[in-house]
Amino acid sequence: MANAHICHSAMSRTRIDLQFRIRDKTIAVLVVLRMALMIVLLACGDIHENPGPRKPATRTDCASELRILHINVNSITAWSRLQDLEVLKTSENIDIICINESKLSSAISDADVRLSGFHDPVRRDRTRHGGGVMVYIRDTLEFRRRTDLECNDLEIIFIEAFVTKSRSIVLGTCYRSPSQNRAEEKTFTDRISCVLERALLHNPFCLVLTGDFNMRSINWKKKTATNAVDKDFLGVVNLHNLSQLVSHPTRRDSLLDLVLTDSPALLNELLILPKLDDTSDARTDSNGT
Repeated sequence: MANAHICHSAMSRTRIDLQFRIRDKTIAVLVVLRMALMIVLLACGDIHENPGPRKPATRTDCASELRILHINVNSITAWSRLQDLEVLKTSENIDIICINESKLSSAISDADVRLSGFHDPVRRDRTRHGGGVMVYIRDTLEFRRRTDLECNDLEIIFIEAFVTKSRSIVLGTCYRSPSQNRAEEKTFTDRISCVLERALLHNPFCLVLTGDFNMRSINWKKKTATNAVDKDFLGVVNLHNLSQLVSHPTRRDSLLDLVLTDSPALLNELLILPKLDDTSDARTDSNGT
């Protein structure tokens, strides 16, 4: 997607449409952000791509959507994960890919997990045996990593994608292990609340947080939960006036993969498609680490 600037006159807020594609096993949530007509995409060359050399701006660079994929890959280096992502990013014209359970260590270089047409991934590794998050950003999209919004106690990454010179979308992805003890659960909810508070204080045009949070007992329609960490997390979401957009199970009968936002009024469409074929994935919903 090309970078963008905006005409502000006679405009209150830009409308955003979201669609979700969810796969059982390797969970994939496709978020499509479609900008209103008043967004003028880069054609005059006044915003440059970062990083990398500047490309000539042409009308063929223009697009009206920002397409974000959230997916739990259960190891980015396993089987044909990268090949699958290459196919998926092309078939769905993805701009940003948020990865959970990347299962990488410093022994794996960025070059080993590079996707064509994308910047080197933004990574937060744990070990080869569990956890980890990463984000791929298309090489025509202007962005910066927001380490000031991240936290050492969380597996979380934030980036800021610029849709105009003065407006940006802050996008985060987070993974929470289902094997946390109670003390770790309390730390998680305390830290995620602080992170969200910091992000919202910057008053982004739109805040989106995706992730495999492993919150099994939350009923998002009724806004109730039965176990302690789920109740605490639901309290955090309510405290910061966030909306959770996914309404159907993403792993068997559990809704584990979430999309949280501070701007639900901007969201026009949510579509959950049937399970896609996934012969390369051996994930089960009980193996999270």
